[in-house]
Amino acid sequence: MKFTLEDLDGKQVQFTDFRGKVVLLFFWTTW
Repeated sequence: MKFTLEDLDGKQVQFTDFRGKVVLLFFWTTW
């Protein structure tokens, strides 16, 4: 899966950078 975002320092981070690691995704919304 190709997924890219910016970290807090403005660097590009890809989903594949976390292969083999535990990743916590937190989504917040108000309904």
